[in-house]
Amino acid sequence: MHLQKYFTNRHASRKDEYRRQHLIPEGAAALDNDQGTATGFAVRHAEKELVCLPGVPGEMQSMLNKYLETSARHRTRKGCSLTKNVHTFGVSERTVEDAVKDCRACAEHLKAITLVHNGVVTIHIHATATERNKAVKMLDTMERKLQKKLGYAVFGSGEETLEDAVFALLKKRNKTIAVAESCTGGLVSDKLTNISGISQVFFQGVVAYSNKAKVDMLGVPEKLIMKHGAVSSPVAKAMATGIKKKASADIGVGITGIAGPTGATPGKPVGLVYLAVAEQGRVRMKKCRFRGSRTDVKNFSANTALDMVRLTLLAVI
Repeated sequence: MHLQKYFTNRHASRKDEYRRQHLIPEGAAALDNDQGTATGFAVRHAEKELVCLPGVPGEMQSMLNKYLETSARHRTRKGCSLTKNVHTFGVSERTVEDAVKDCRACAEHLKAITLVHNGVVTIHIHATATERNKAVKMLDTMERKLQKKLGYAVFGSGEETLEDAVFALLKKRNKTIAVAESCTGGLVSDKLTNISGISQVFFQGVVAYSNKAKVDMLGVPEKLIMKHGAVSSPVAKAMATGIKKKASADIGVGITGIAGPTGATPGKPVGLVYLAVAEQGRVRMKKCRFRGSRTDVKNFSANTALDMVRLTLLAVI
């Protein structure tokens, strides 16, 4: 049926070739592929389940997510488990681990581990119960305890990202944003524009990599760069206020730094990044020193900038 639907509005010249992709072992359950032509399948043997999926990454990920969701619901009805991710930023993994330990005290049916990626510390919570609603309640209670313990460091749960949290707050506060980036090369704009509907709040993104671009595109005074250097607090501030004015946005973000591995100067090492958020006549500044590869520095910088915007919208900083 899936193959017939797939070819309804397509040329059928290769139908026999594609039909072979739908052959599965006897006794196996077919797994539909909404993204392509190859069918996957699942087969159970000796209380174990083998799942075979197509190798195309996009198709495989979509099918795996759908299978895991369906499988989890089925297992939970039998009295198994549910999981939930709670995401934090701006606090150390040790701080999060201590909070987790306190929150799950005396909760023998709850397990939790922490995972760190680009500054985001994710708490993966696993709840075991006899009924689904009990497992859900356990997860929700744990999440509330973590929010109370960690405060504004918690920015979301499930699949929510920092940029999702920023988007939601911008809409809630009826604010708009524009971003001027140097060392991150447009990564913040990329993260934001991956969100459907972001055009409601995102006015403009500029990659001002050279000094000339900072002067010409953002109005950063050339004398300011000559005096302090392109990687400096005053220049980051000028970038934020410049893009805010240029785009007529409520919030302007400026990022400048040294992503490495080259480019360091005396007093300005690789990983040094200045971030600025301009809003309502005030500019919030942050000086950071990130470690790792060039990609690591860019990702840490982009996430830190997004978190600064989030905390600004929450009136925390």
